[in-house]
Amino acid sequence: MHQLGTSILRCVTKTLLLDMTVDRNLSWVPQALETKKSFANKLNLLKRSRFLSKGVLKDFYFKVILPSVKYGLVLWGSCCNSDILDSIERLHCRAARIIFNLPKDMSTNDVLKYDQWSTFSLYYKLDILRLFYKANNYSLPEPLIKSILENSSHGYSLRGKELSSIPRFNSRFMKDSLRYKGSVLWNIVLYHEQHKRFSSFFDLRNHVVSTAYFKDFNFNALSASTTRHRHSDFIYN
Repeated sequence: MHQLGTSILRCVTKTLLLDMTVDRNLSWVPQALETKKSFANKLNLLKRSRFLSKGVLKDFYFKVILPSVKYGLVLWGSCCNSDILDSIERLHCRAARIIFNLPKDMSTNDVLKYDQWSTFSLYYKLDILRLFYKANNYSLPEPLIKSILENSSHGYSLRGKELSSIPRFNSRFMKDSLRYKGSVLWNIVLYHEQHKRFSSFFDLRNHVVSTAYFKDFNFNALSASTTRHRHSDFIYN
């Protein structure tokens, strides 16, 4: 324990902040586990509501359940435990099985193709892209912009669009950070869309969700060689 004036401060391993569980290592594992547990409970409610029409179930999922699950995703999505994130992805896929009454043995790929069901990881990438879009358009508080974004000090740009400088981190933990992942994703989008102009994030979003490069992009393959881009396309500090 520590004392600050007349107040006693207790040392804890985790705490709630803005309804999110923040642990002392900033691993986001406790928050991801809480989200997984809450998600499973909400799907049980969805399952008990199958007497409703598919349209009503789908609206309930996308307007009530999914937004609550995605709360803070841009932060806790950087959780370094891939098993937890994979289990959340499976729960999202299970929701499609419940809504459309699909067979339990139906493959994940077939479930995703049914009704053009987007992956949970796609929502994560879109949340990151939206944050960096706002940062590059100065639509965020200045301290937040400085904490996640650093424009290239080399003066590189693609048709007037400023590339983001990718920080060099030696540890896997730091490569899971929002600043690192967001910078890589932002540069890849600029590389592919350098000949296009978008008047809003809504236009950009509607475009990238239909592209193979964005849907197939995997944060577990963050290097110039594994993402099939030239090393010169990546700008490092």
